[in-house]
Amino acid sequence: PNGPVPLQAGIQAKEIQQAIKRFPEAMKAAMDQLIEDAKKLQEEAKSKVQEPESRIILPGR
Repeated sequence: PNGPVPLQAGIQAKEIQQAIKRFPEAMKAAMDQLIEDAKKLQEEAKSKVQEPESRIILPGR
């Protein structure tokens, strides 16, 4: 997918200058977390073995 990525992060600051200074670090941490979460989801999707659903009824099962 292309386009903007919505990121959100809290910044601990008492003044706007302090928040502006800490903004890049907060966004990098949020992006790193987003990437890590996406990788975990990919691994989970790969690990799920999808067996075709059979409509055959076997006696005794």
